[in-house]
Amino acid sequence: MISDVPRTKIYGTLKKLIDRGLVIKIPENPTRFASLSPTDAFKPILRLYEKKTRDLQLTLSFLEKVYAETNGTMRARREEVWILMGRREILRRTFEILSRVDKSVDLLATENGLILLYKAYNKLLDKLIENGVKVQITVPSSSRRLGIVQELRYLCKFRYIDASPSILFVGSDGREFLLAKLLPDNFDSSSDKDVGFFIQSPILYSLISSFFFSIKNILDHG
Repeated sequence: MISDVPRTKIYGTLKKLIDRGLVIKIPENPTRFASLSPTDAFKPILRLYEKKTRDLQLTLSFLEKVYAETNGTMRARREEVWILMGRREILRRTFEILSRVDKSVDLLATENGLILLYKAYNKLLDKLIENGVKVQITVPSSSRRLGIVQELRYLCKFRYIDASPSILFVGSDGREFLLAKLLPDNFDSSSDKDVGFFIQSPILYSLISSFFFSIKNILDHG
């Protein structure tokens, strides 16, 4: 043969192609063979995959329904917590939180913590206030005469507590927040000793906020 391929191998290959539906045998003498169009050749395979896709969609719909029903009755949930190491990382995450705010911001800080936030994000706070975001800030009572407080008290709602731990709380829209301990408690923009965590959880947000309000009431009336 011109191709130097044995006839037996050619017929063997043709038979496999016929069995797979890719080639048809034309009943002529001598025998001829013709390939099918790609659409006709792969139509059975496409139908098979379409059926598998429909079956998978039905299975997923069923599982989603079961998940929704089960999740609504669960008594325990697992939330993802991000540990923050160092002041730069805490400030970076603070910027992300403030950048996503829609309606409200809650801040709790010491005097130095408030100065730190104001130095880093005064323009962003101004923009949030201009956009109608409600900003509520809790600081020690000793901060009343602080220049920043005097500047912001006409734009933000302030709450005062008699004492405040060296912590920073930044939360937005009742859904995500970070809590950090500033070491040392100053308004330097860098410190490797700071540590905190960030979480997106309306349930924990409500719990932590209630805890802070309780401390405020105890300190104010203790």
